[in-house]
Amino acid sequence: MGERGSGSKIKKTWTDPISAAVKIEYRYPLLYADITLKVISDEALQVVQNVPVTQTGFASWADYIAANSEVFTRRVNFLARPL
Repeated sequence: MGERGSGSKIKKTWTDPISAAVKIEYRYPLLYADITLKVISDEALQVVQNVPVTQTGFASWADYIAANSEVFTRRVNFLARPL
């Protein structure tokens, strides 16, 4: 394996622990990742837990959560130096 930043290929394989059918192979060091967090309110969570989806006016829970949530996306740089 090469040194960090040398541009040499590093082969790594990651297997999803939930679905072993999903395998991702990296040929270069991972530089960054986009982290996405979907946040819903306490009231929306109570609806999800206590109300049938047919009474919400949405076709699925995914549609309900998409309409009643806020999405935050951040990019994490793995090669950045600590502050």
